[in-house]
Amino acid sequence: MDAWKSQLQKLEKFPNKNIFDRFKSSYYDGLDPLEKDIFLDIACFYTGQLVYDVAHTLHSCGFYPVTGLNVLIDRGIISISEDRIVMHYLIQKMGQEIVRRQSGNDPGNRTRLWNPEDIYHVLINKWSNAIRCIFLDICKIYKVQLQADTFQMMNNLRILQFYKHFPQGNSNVILREAIENLSRTLTFLCWDGFPQKYLPPEFCPKHLVIIYMRESDLEKLWEGDDQDLPNLKRLDLSRSKKLIKVPDLSLSPNIEEVILSGCESLTEVSSSSFLSKLNCLCLNGCVQLNGVFRWGNFLR
Repeated sequence: MDAWKSQLQKLEKFPNKNIFDRFKSSYYDGLDPLEKDIFLDIACFYTGQLVYDVAHTLHSCGFYPVTGLNVLIDRGIISISEDRIVMHYLIQKMGQEIVRRQSGNDPGNRTRLWNPEDIYHVLINKWSNAIRCIFLDICKIYKVQLQADTFQMMNNLRILQFYKHFPQGNSNVILREAIENLSRTLTFLCWDGFPQKYLPPEFCPKHLVIIYMRESDLEKLWEGDDQDLPNLKRLDLSRSKKLIKVPDLSLSPNIEEVILSGCESLTEVSSSSFLSKLNCLCLNGCVQLNGVFRWGNFLR
């Protein structure tokens, strides 16, 4: 029994080579580069997630999810059940093993990181420009103190997701000093409980499509002038109790959803032009607004 348990634990981490090679040949090798990216993202991050949310995130990365997801369904790689993406356990493990084999035992040279121990190793060693995506429940990692230049070498990062699975959990990601910069290629930025007053001044946000920074210490997104966010579609700063102001929403002409509920210090929400794509604006609990916000040249 002990030998069986040991072998099972080994297979969990290092799948049988013959099985891996057959699965890779059958399910992965025939995909085009974008379809491979979609498959690996799902295997590493999105199994069990709502298909609408996954498609939205993949679209923000330029992956054409409608076509890509249909290809994966036709090939039997994924299925949809109750609006969620389903992937067989062995296929998921094969996808994760493809990512793991990108760098052997060095997680700093992998494109995708989801294991808290691997991410801890990367954050304390400040690796590297190979990394494209980081998904981390910040309550599950060992306590780690980030330096100002922690993300300096992650020039190709497209998704940074520091989230709390349970909102009441405590973050184990601590900033010793203000982050100096983030990747210019970021399209999805999620950092629950972000502990700074502002985003880094040198950060260029023009590729951002989604910003989720709930329960943050933000007072404004930027210390100086507002910056253009031409691709931004979703902004969620809910329960950021120190937030005073959000950028002029006219700088985000593609914005579809703005969630600011529970921002108790927020005094103004404004746009100097009509936002034709906006379909959700949530301001409940914004007690300092007193029912007043600026919309174009109209005051309500």
